[in-house]
Amino acid sequence: MSKGFITRWLLIALALHLAAAYFSTGYQNSDEHFQVLEFLNAYLGRTPWAALPIEYVRSVRPWFQPFLYWIPVRALMALGISSPFVWAGAIRLVSALIGWASVVSLVSCIPIWIKKVRWQRIAVITLALTWYIPAFHARHSSENLSGALFIIGLCWGARWLANSSSRLSPLLAVGLLWGFAFEARYQVGFMVAGGFFWLALVKRARLSQLAAIVTGILAATAFCTYLDFLGYGHWTFAPWNYFHFNLIEGYASVTDTSPWWDFFRRIWTETWPVLGFICLAGMLVFWALNPWHPLTWTHLPFFLVHVVLAHKETRFLFPLAHAAPLCLVIAIQQLKLRPNLFLRLFTGSVIAMNGVALAAFTFLPAAPTLRFYSKVYDLVEAGTLHELRFSEWDPYTIGGIPMYFYRPSGLVLKPLESPALENSYFYASPSPLDLTMAPRCLTLTRSLPDWHLLSRLHNWTLYACEKN
Repeated sequence: MSKGFITRWLLIALALHLAAAYFSTGYQNSDEHFQVLEFLNAYLGRTPWAALPIEYVRSVRPWFQPFLYWIPVRALMALGISSPFVWAGAIRLVSALIGWASVVSLVSCIPIWIKKVRWQRIAVITLALTWYIPAFHARHSSENLSGALFIIGLCWGARWLANSSSRLSPLLAVGLLWGFAFEARYQVGFMVAGGFFWLALVKRARLSQLAAIVTGILAATAFCTYLDFLGYGHWTFAPWNYFHFNLIEGYASVTDTSPWWDFFRRIWTETWPVLGFICLAGMLVFWALNPWHPLTWTHLPFFLVHVVLAHKETRFLFPLAHAAPLCLVIAIQQLKLRPNLFLRLFTGSVIAMNGVALAAFTFLPAAPTLRFYSKVYDLVEAGTLHELRFSEWDPYTIGGIPMYFYRPSGLVLKPLESPALENSYFYASPSPLDLTMAPRCLTLTRSLPDWHLLSRLHNWTLYACEKN
């Protein structure tokens, strides 16, 4: 492959990542919000400590991510920028750039793992254009950050082996990256263990080389333990707290349980139709055909552990998703399928579906509620809105848990039926407005377009109303 070809497609991937960082607002899962943004917000003094979820009370969540994003937020604050929406955009930008760095790292390993130039080129294009990659990398979730850091470290180690280098500093860097990946999401420790044993048993790394990796892991863990001390206000070892809380006390199994095969159902029903299952199938075939590959040693144990664990969510497999497109290309190459009309039609259909999904995931918000929050914030900042009435439930809650990151300071929230209602007021509702309750209301903004197709979805709408 020429450097020009690689540079061109990496720049295309970067443009898509930047677009996703700008457009993909909100959160994919509530944990992404509460255990990152609200932790950060509490450290900044804007979220009451008592409002944080049980993970804070039990000291089970790492502070590595909140402190990582504290850096750009503090820089914005120093510039006088106090909007949480700008802060969130900067956080998505940092996440997207780290994710893009994982794409760059995988591309650097393609010549090591794929020998034919034609398939190398296909792999580069696939990594740049896979439907979920840009928006996935823009998510400030533990699953995204941990997987990206792990892949960067793995590819760093793979290039070190390919160059037959005797220097230990690259392996120390691998250990640091793997340690931070573990601290972002503890389950990635199974991937780290797989990579370590691959080096020790398959590549027969020397003791000094393995010691360099372990030193990096321990250094990252020690540093993050200090960050946990800063966040929790007392010394604690959060990985052990997490293990004890979720497995020994059984909290994870209490919240939700699923059969061992449920991931296969979830991939089919909870991701983009067909495309998600193709990615999973590609990884399964890759693991079967490449038992000694580092991606097999690191990813397969992680997958099997999550299959065995009773509590399952599709996002738990997201650390595997970084390398899934590359595994798919390698598996297809090794299968040596003979071209025919059906295969061409199927391939064309998949490419078309990927294009539609790529546009949707990159340019649409992950949580459209941010449009509503932004309008309320602007009105509060302008001094127009001081008190917001609501029906059904508080708009600044997710699953019954109060959120403060996007909530303007000084905003008063009251149920619609509260006494002493003024003649004019602002009203928020997740359902179509009941005109018998508020006959004179003007719609200011909606989270979603007012389409009949979306009528069954919660559509937070802000109204300016007057009493009769």
